[in-house]
Amino acid sequence: MSWFVTGLICFAVGHPIYQRYYPVRGVECKEISSTIQSSTEVIDLRDYNLSYKNPVTNAKNIPIAYLHRFIHEIRAKEVHIIVDNHFDKNMGIRLLKKKGIKVSGYTIMNSHNKQMDITSVCKN
Repeated sequence: MSWFVTGLICFAVGHPIYQRYYPVRGVECKEISSTIQSSTEVIDLRDYNLSYKNPVTNAKNIPIAYLHRFIHEIRAKEVHIIVDNHFDKNMGIRLLKKKGIKVSGYTIMNSHNKQMDITSVCKN
């Protein structure tokens, strides 16, 4: 009985940590200009106050906190996401995959709204 309770507690603590911090495999870090295709939609998952300062052309802004509510606005089956950090990347990719949307790549922009060096970001 104690093993069952211990296992249940480990699962209750470990599952949210896994979803938020464990990297999603199979999705590449790419520059925005190299991913734009006719079938790929660019979704900006940064907060409104960050994306407002430096908007990305032809990107639909849906902050990660509103993704559940506005998932129906994503028409394409394949998207490229723009995020502010690895936490938002992991959560966004997992939620989009759960809803049946394929994430072809992601771009991380730092807090100064400049595209980070791709080689330094993609090593993680």
